[in-house]
Amino acid sequence: MQYKTRQDPVIDEFVDLRSRAEVAMQEKAVDHLDVSTLTTKELQALVHELWVHQIELESQNPEQALMF
Repeated sequence: MQYKTRQDPVIDEFVDLRSRAEVAMQEKAVDHLDVSTLTTKELQALVHELWVHQIELESQNPEQALMF
């Protein structure tokens, strides 16, 4: 899925990065996680890990953190 705005170069860069990441994920993923089989506790742990990872990424590049 590709989103193109061409309104803002910063957004375009994010969109292009997102598109490349999704393609890479599809190429590497053999088994997709079926979240419907996870317990509430497992889902909470997964969301927690995703938030921590997001914060780590934002701290690595503070300029992009301002975009959100």
